[in-house]
Amino acid sequence: MPFWAAALKGIAGLAAAKASAPKPIDESRIAGYQQPTQNLINQQLKTANEMQDPHSDINLGMRRLMAQRSYESGAQASSQAGKLAAQEGISQGQAAMQQQMGMHQATSGVNQQWLQNLMQQRGAGAQMMQNMTQMQQGMGDKMSNVYMANRNMMNKNPMAGGGAGMLMGANLLSGLMGQYGGGTSWGGGED
Repeated sequence: MPFWAAALKGIAGLAAAKASAPKPIDESRIAGYQQPTQNLINQQLKTANEMQDPHSDINLGMRRLMAQRSYESGAQASSQAGKLAAQEGISQGQAAMQQQMGMHQATSGVNQQWLQNLMQQRGAGAQMMQNMTQMQQGMGDKMSNVYMANRNMMNKNPMAGGGAGMLMGANLLSGLMGQYGGGTSWGGGED
């Protein structure tokens, strides 16, 4: 058989083997399917970090809200004290003192309440981060499994991978050249 015919036959056999070989799983496609979940994990991790940061918008906003509510409560208590003082005939000085005490009582606990809230936020943020870390690990495990499945498939069937098939084709051509290149002409006839 002439060299070119043997080479063509070998290449055709390789092409058929390559076409029938199992196809590797497209890792980028799996990553694409996981991207919405990855986006949620990233968002939750950002929120978990903000919950643990006393200077984050979440925690400073909570402090402003607590302060506002305590001032509203203090103003209401002060107003009630003023009305009561007017009804009871208490002097303006005593009424002012009661109003001031009512305001102080309502607003003095804000920092303590905020610190307690920060501790709760910190714990909740740490728990959320732990949950997201587990989810991230699960997604990483899935990608590792896909990678290992592809490697195992290519080890069992070298024709499954693009590079392995090319290597086998080069080896076949090299072998044919060694077999036919020594004592025969490239046209396939005897010298």
